[in-house]
Amino acid sequence: MRIDGKTVLITGGATGIGFALAKALYQHGARVAACGRREKTLEDAKLKLPPLKTYICDVTNAAATSALLHEMEERLGGVDILINNAAILHAADQLDQDADPTEVANEVSINLLAPIQLTKLFLPHLRARPAAAIVNVTSNLALTPAPFANVYCATKAGLHSFSIGLRDQLNGSGVKVFELMAPLTDTPMSEEVPVKKYSPRKLALETLRAISNDHYEIHAGRMKEFYWLYRVAPGLAARVVRYV
Repeated sequence: MRIDGKTVLITGGATGIGFALAKALYQHGARVAACGRREKTLEDAKLKLPPLKTYICDVTNAAATSALLHEMEERLGGVDILINNAAILHAADQLDQDADPTEVANEVSINLLAPIQLTKLFLPHLRARPAAAIVNVTSNLALTPAPFANVYCATKAGLHSFSIGLRDQLNGSGVKVFELMAPLTDTPMSEEVPVKKYSPRKLALETLRAISNDHYEIHAGRMKEFYWLYRVAPGLAARVVRYV
């Protein structure tokens, strides 16, 4: 799939993997927009990448996302590629009786329900484009969970399954479905995890190469080795994650 000349919307595109993708997409000739909940974060991203279009939007709010789609149609002429990247992670024991129950609901809503609902909202628009795509950002933790972030892992497993089913549903429609199964990447969300992390820039460049070559399930960095380990010895892959 060609990237140059496309208009791309990245949820959570002001930091981490999302911002790395935004920079790489712009450098490869795309027009890029990012949405997020925090105005200051979006302003900082625009200072670093002035051509970036930014929109304040809570992806869990149906009225806000509908308004976002309308505004992008009016101001940018529409969207060719939707990247469902926004996510949160609560590294805690969600079974703890003292844990805030709203944290679990919020994590599931942002990580899983929002991408599904955004996809449904944007699909009629994407189907009308000459060539369009949806990119769902998941994780190696979609394959085997880590005990310290069980709900996060469950949401990524759900998004992985949704991506596979959506790809089958849209086969032949002109809307391509990609999934980026990211390794542990050096982002604000993972800063407290005390292991070596992958470069967001390298991850973004690998992702763009894969999209350009229509590689629909993208295994970047060490995810390549982990994926094959999971396929050959899933029990061993689970132990690797468990003892990180």
